[in-house]
Amino acid sequence: MKDVPKVYYNYKNSMKTKDLERQWWNSNEADAYENVFPLVTYIRQSQAHRHMANYQYNCMYANQMPDRAAGAIGLNSLAPYFGSTARTTFNVVKSCIDTARSKIVKQKPRPFFVTENGDWHLQQKAKRLNQFVLGLFENIGAPNGLIRESLYTIGGECFFDAAITGTGAAKMSIRGEKIVAERFLSDELVVDQYEGIYRTPRSMHQIKYIDRQVLYDLYPEAKFRNAIERASCQNPSASGNAQDMIPVIESYHLPSGPKSKDGRRVVSIQTGTLRYSEWDRPYFPFLVQRWSLKPVGFFGMGLAEELQGIQFEINKILHDISIGLRRVARPRVGLHISDANSRKGFTNEIGEFYFYKDRPPIFSTPQAFGGETYNHLDRLFNKAYELTGISQLSSTSKKPSGLDAAVALREYQDIESERFATIHMMYENFFTPQATYMALDLLDQLLEAGVDTVVQAKDGVTFQPIKYSEVKLPRDSFTVRSYPTGFLPSEPAGKFAKVQELVQAGMYSQDEARELMDFPDLKKVDRIKNAIKSATTAYIEDIIDTGVYKPIEPYQDLKLTQQLAQSYYLIGRTQGMPEDRLDLLRRVMDEARGRIEEMQAPPPMDPMAAQGIPPEGIPPEAMPAGPQAMPPIAAV
Repeated sequence: MKDVPKVYYNYKNSMKTKDLERQWWNSNEADAYENVFPLVTYIRQSQAHRHMANYQYNCMYANQMPDRAAGAIGLNSLAPYFGSTARTTFNVVKSCIDTARSKIVKQKPRPFFVTENGDWHLQQKAKRLNQFVLGLFENIGAPNGLIRESLYTIGGECFFDAAITGTGAAKMSIRGEKIVAERFLSDELVVDQYEGIYRTPRSMHQIKYIDRQVLYDLYPEAKFRNAIERASCQNPSASGNAQDMIPVIESYHLPSGPKSKDGRRVVSIQTGTLRYSEWDRPYFPFLVQRWSLKPVGFFGMGLAEELQGIQFEINKILHDISIGLRRVARPRVGLHISDANSRKGFTNEIGEFYFYKDRPPIFSTPQAFGGETYNHLDRLFNKAYELTGISQLSSTSKKPSGLDAAVALREYQDIESERFATIHMMYENFFTPQATYMALDLLDQLLEAGVDTVVQAKDGVTFQPIKYSEVKLPRDSFTVRSYPTGFLPSEPAGKFAKVQELVQAGMYSQDEARELMDFPDLKKVDRIKNAIKSATTAYIEDIIDTGVYKPIEPYQDLKLTQQLAQSYYLIGRTQGMPEDRLDLLRRVMDEARGRIEEMQAPPPMDPMAAQGIPPEGIPPEAMPAGPQAMPPIAAV
């Protein structure tokens, strides 16, 4: 029996016989680009329908007429093409996406590090690591290195992309000595449809069009200059030589196992390989967010795809109604033919007149369509919100009539938010665990390279610098969860109702309620009410953290200080708090107890006053009379 011949990927069109195969990561550095570029080109051509659909979804949201020629190329050539008029006027796609975006993105999922059987030291580090990572998310680096932006802003943009095209993507990497994050279009992400059928591909590519001069700066070595000069501009949106953009592909292949050496990262252009290195991480440097999952496949399904059928039908009906109203439902006047000085043809002008014979003048405004047409349009418009689970009242920023109580409003919001539970979970997954674990891994890489990242983290109301080396935890000592964030009503009516509930529950006094009715700032009142406990807690935690004893403040609540110090002492003793910290807490309790006893003790009596001797400067007659003997009882 003859051996079955080995057929390589794209074998017939290969440039070097059988060298061009699927396993591009096993090729040498010199030939890597020759394997990567044809592979990525083939995958993109096989997924041209997805690029075309994404282009149409973007046009649907933006009220633009799609340019078929540009759409066939994909979103890399997406340039606004405005026709004479945009046909979409009742844009339910944009309305639903904007409403969902405002509901989901306003939340800021925060990572919360939970230690597993950790001692006191580990718990203290986990507490500060929470602040560190939150500060990193709030001020992460931008790719250009000139500004700092929030990862929540980038996550919101990725959610926006996911709602339109089904998938949003961002990249987190090290640039210089900083961690940077960048959002990019999902059409730039290339995944083989068969390899990503279970959403767990082992190879992934990102194609980006970069200006030639920027490439010269990124790769200044002489061996790369010739390859960059010979690379041709393949950006279809470029008109002539107006844009000198070169396609650059960054390819990643995950290692087969913990000890495997087949993980690879390759940066290539069509004329050469720019970077060729080992990739030992078990993940890709991409943060992926989806609106909803498809049964199979890497890329998700967006809200625009769910609504496209209804949107197209609404557009068609509106187009027909527009023509019917313009051609039929026009006011017209009929005149006697004997009064005509000149013949006049029919037009579609408002108030057009025409001639008749042997009949009186007729004023008419014909009906273009029956009521069923308009009812069907309304049904389609309502059905779009029903299918997506978005309330029309939410899209118009209105509350249901009769729902004034805070309890009723929260119940209404909970019912509406149940439809978005899975979507919100995917949004949280973008930050926790994806971005959190990736950020920790990049911080470890910087620390190994001698760069200790410092973040200005918020501690209460102040910002304190925290070094990563001070809060770094062993990877197997904690788990990351999303911090639960509650919210108060945002509108004044809801806040007033909330104040009434809190007064009835005894949490606010009548004076505080009157203040809140004037300006419903619940956070301010809560901050004032909790100021005593917050200050006392901060005093005790500062002693524990610094290991330096500080006397109790004169205006500090002594009983509360004693109680909190005792609580911290008991918890610390069971969790392995160092003995010197426990001793400091004992000193706090002793001082608080001693000062309380001093305040409760009666004032000491002057010994001279006890003997009847007047103090200096006080005359004897001013002294109070001492106890007098009782007079004898007369005999009866």
